Amino acid sequence: WVLQHPLTVTDDWTVAFGTVDRFAATQITVNGDVSIGANGILLGSGTTTFAGTGASSWSDASTGQNLGNVVIDGNSKTVSITSDVYANNLFIGADDTLQGGTGNVIHVGGDFTNTGTLTDGDPTTFGPTNSNTHQWDNISFSGSTGITNETITIEVSDGSGRTASQTCAGIVNFGEREFQEVS
Repeated sequence: WVLQHPLTVTDDWTVAFGTVDRFAATQITVNGDVSIGANGILLGSGTTTFAGTGASSWSDASTGQNLGNVVIDGNSKTVSITSDVYANNLFIGADDTLQGGTGNVIHVGGDFTNTGTLTDGDPTTFGPTNSNTHQWDNISFSGSTGITNETITIEVSDGSGRTASQTCAGIVNFGEREFQEVS
């Protein structure tokens, strides 16, 4: 499938197998769940918006398909992560919630902005989108709810002893973090 125009899905969107080529500018808006099957492939880096109201889930049974720029911005929208997931950038709207799920990794290659609510599972880990990513761009949490009753640790490593880590509780702006040599 080659998407040449924006796509609006009024319910659930599943890519069970085959390839969806969205180009760089194609917008996909989903009011329900997003599910990538083991044989699903996504190409391009457009924006995927979780819209509408109520609860949705985001899952990826593949080897890690990047959903592009992910925006959670509906009307009191709650999105639950049910597997490891990948995004270029991640934005959580002011009245919206991202629930991390148990033992899942949320991979974000660029900006991670939370103006709503982020709740983790037991635990949720945040990591880069691939081993070549050595920098987080603008990880910020703001708004009246921020991180609810949680302590968050963001640690990235490239596997060669270089890591960056930050732990905090409550509302925080990490700014830009880069790898530091660990002795």
